[in-house]
Amino acid sequence: MQSVMRFESFRILEIEYKFVEEMEKDNLTFEVKTSNIEIDNINESHDLLIKLEMKDKNKDKSYNRKIVVAVQGKFSFENNENSDIKEMENLLRINGTAILMPYIRTLLSNLTAFDNSTDHILLPTINVNSLLEDSKKED
Repeated sequence: MQSVMRFESFRILEIEYKFVEEMEKDNLTFEVKTSNIEIDNINESHDLLIKLEMKDKNKDKSYNRKIVVAVQGKFSFENNENSDIKEMENLLRINGTAILMPYIRTLLSNLTAFDNSTDHILLPTINVNSLLEDSKKED
């Protein structure tokens, strides 16, 4: 029987929203970290940390802003007696990220909506597999 991952909780670890004087270009960095899954902790909860950093440069130079959002999800596994550790880590990394991304999208959207002197940000729906593959290539 295959492992089943359960989403337990969600926590905001960091929100940073600030204007910066100079900025060379817009960019977006995306970092995903998981707690190690090992045989001796297989039945415990496991953390997934997602940190998104966005630098947003307005075309008319009316603002340059930096936004950082870090969230943590807690997940556990069921039916894990015969599960492969690597398979469970992939499940946590890929499916956990897919589960947490709507929270990040909403948080970022709401945060930027409160400042009517800047453009509202709505992240598009993200293909988590390709995003994580791209981040692996950059490492």
